[in-house]
Amino acid sequence: MFTTLQTPTSEPREIQLPAGLLDDLRATAGPDALESAGRNAGGWLTAHLRETLATQDLAGVPSHAFWDAMGQVLRSRGWGRLRQERVHSGLGVIIAEDWFEGGTSDAAPGCPFTVGLLTEVFGALAGHPISVIETACEGHGDDTSRFVFGSGAAVAELRTRLDQGLSEEAALAAF
Repeated sequence: MFTTLQTPTSEPREIQLPAGLLDDLRATAGPDALESAGRNAGGWLTAHLRETLATQDLAGVPSHAFWDAMGQVLRSRGWGRLRQERVHSGLGVIIAEDWFEGGTSDAAPGCPFTVGLLTEVFGALAGHPISVIETACEGHGDDTSRFVFGSGAAVAELRTRLDQGLSEEAALAAF
């Protein structure tokens, strides 16, 4: 995992931290703190994508170029592979394979850091708040980690359907 640090006397820089640190952070600070840290990292990723794609307007970037750049940035830092699927006009799915956070070994696996990261990046891309929920996790034994994103109302409706016991596929098909 990389993060950007800036001290009063230095330029922003990236440092590498062991992925196992997430287990320690989750155990001591909890998932809410990890999600908040993910949002901060999402600010870095958004700035990095703007620089990489040479634009401040990420919404104007062709979809394939945005996803290629985001995938490359994360893959090159050892986070894993991701791909995006549009499942409905108001919802998208991120499928993360070999995901750095999904393979954690603590008693409460999950990817709150990633939820925060994606929430921040997609909100910047859309120009308004975007909600993200995790629907599958490699740490729970799923084949991949999966994240659904969209408007707050659409994601809340999806969560309600999932809480009622519907599978992700059935819950998404109802939209």
